[in-house]
Amino acid sequence: WSLDTYTEGVVKACHIARSVANGERVNLIGVCAGGLVTAAAAGLMQARDDDAINSLSLFINILDNRVGESDFSLFVSDRSVAAQKQMVRAKGIFSERDIFEMFAMLRVEESVMSFVRSNYYLGEEPLKHPLLFWSMDYTRMPAQFQCDMLDLSKDNRLAKKELRVCGKRIDLSRITYPVYIMAGSTDHITPWKACYRSTQLFGGDVTFVLTNQNHTQTISNKRGAAKNLRYWIAEELPADAEQWLDRAREHTGVWRDHWLDWLRGFGRDVAAPPRLGSAEYPPLDPAPGRYVLES
Repeated sequence: WSLDTYTEGVVKACHIARSVANGERVNLIGVCAGGLVTAAAAGLMQARDDDAINSLSLFINILDNRVGESDFSLFVSDRSVAAQKQMVRAKGIFSERDIFEMFAMLRVEESVMSFVRSNYYLGEEPLKHPLLFWSMDYTRMPAQFQCDMLDLSKDNRLAKKELRVCGKRIDLSRITYPVYIMAGSTDHITPWKACYRSTQLFGGDVTFVLTNQNHTQTISNKRGAAKNLRYWIAEELPADAEQWLDRAREHTGVWRDHWLDWLRGFGRDVAAPPRLGSAEYPPLDPAPGRYVLES
């Protein structure tokens, strides 16, 4: 399975969702590394003159990679990429443990040593927090897909309009429907200035929102924490992120409320259907699906 495989999967999911919704166009969302696949799928559909997408929302991800800006630069040197490709191709997958160790190495003090001291040396019980439980629920990646993602990070072909997916060149500047981009100000995995560069890649109206949260908090915080949350928006999107920040206005509350209002600007609220799916695409299993039960 490669980037082509996953991109076609997103395209197929959009078409099925549109079929179930009786022809309504899709408001597509991509989060973290999934945003790369989502953007590639959006670009592929544009190259095919496929009008299935109504809007695109990209949360905490980098489409225009520059070596040295993110902690992930540790893993995208020529030597590192070659070694990783050799390893995953020999095993066939990039395993859950590999992903865990990769993220742990980004912040050794926070992710490794703090637990060594409290759990191993002091015998303290690990902190019980839903975010810690969620963050330990790693997935695995097929070898070729991992190699493709490494190449995307190292060569930056998506931003350069050099990426080819499923035989088509991906040019995000051809996308003219609304795009919403969100980043976290304290995010060390996808730094906000790197996320901001995505605003310059699209050909239509783009909205960029910066929150005062880290990578996982941006999508996990509850409404009850809204009094401590802030987000910033500016009407103009200059090429330089610092210039944008100088013009941005601070707002109190959860960025998701702003995003939902943004969606309503070109969509409509629809009542929940009496039953899920359709005759052609019936529901398979209760959420979150059968794959989480497979060992």
